[in-house]
Amino acid sequence: MSAASPRNKYSCGEPEHVGLVDDVPPTAADWADMARAAWAAPGWQAAAAEYYNNNHQSAAKIEPERLHRLRRLMDNDVSLERAWLELNNQRRRGEAAAATVEALVYSLRPGVDALAEPDTARLAELSDDQLLQVGERLRRLKPEIARAWSGDEVAVLMQLRERLK
Repeated sequence: MSAASPRNKYSCGEPEHVGLVDDVPPTAADWADMARAAWAAPGWQAAAAEYYNNNHQSAAKIEPERLHRLRRLMDNDVSLERAWLELNNQRRRGEAAAATVEALVYSLRPGVDALAEPDTARLAELSDDQLLQVGERLRRLKPEIARAWSGDEVAVLMQLRERLK
């Protein structure tokens, strides 16, 4: 081992790394200096700026009145319990629970004949938007799950829902 390239338990014949020259691991101050140097590196700054520019907006568009309501629920004077109840009280907004929507989509996968089953009476609980979502999901079923519904079958679903209301 030559004096020009000291070996230690960290190097193992590899090129020397910053802060790992002797048998003592880097101190907290060394790590802080290395972190500052990494954050200041132009490649990191460019990557962070690119990520921010591409990802800082939500992919979901929220209608203004709902956004206003959500922001109001974030006020400091609104308790967590109150916000939870308001966000999850769909019946007050004329909607069925999300679990009801999921259960209906699941039970309707076999096809339009499933509309004769008693549990499909819960269609009456759906809002117009939820009914459209159910119809769209049934039309987009993947073949490995179930046969996708046709437009005529979805029309039968919507007619049944109108009769149930």
